[in-house]
Amino acid sequence: MVNEANESDKPEAIRIYITNPSLLLIPACAASFGFVSGLLTAGQRASLQFLAENAHRQPTTLQGWYFYNKTKNYRVALASVKGALATAGRMGGWTGAFVGLQEGFKRVTGWQEAQSGAASGTVLALAATTLCMSSDFRLFVSLLTVSS
Repeated sequence: MVNEANESDKPEAIRIYITNPSLLLIPACAASFGFVSGLLTAGQRASLQFLAENAHRQPTTLQGWYFYNKTKNYRVALASVKGALATAGRMGGWTGAFVGLQEGFKRVTGWQEAQSGAASGTVLALAATTLCMSSDFRLFVSLLTVSS
């Protein structure tokens, strides 16, 4: 009797049901691809930048080479992670916006997959063009861009 009373007093668990798993799966895959891509490209770019910045002062001793490579590796690792997170965010965000718009067009208008995909692609392209052509956006990007 005591156990039955305790079980009925427990509140029900809150559950979220997602009818279309591609709403989460596609942006997550795009973000993971962007993470790997950003990791590789940002690391290679940081490595070349470090070499270019320090070409005039190459170390001469064994200890100097040790610290040179150690510093280079730390800077490359940091730049790789920063670039990977930025690229993953961009890829996941744009892909999530596309998939969300596509699902919204399907639910609101009742269009098929191809029609809603074309409409969401067009809307997203117009939004991206408007955003990039805006002078405020260029100022915002110039403030966010950190030149190392």
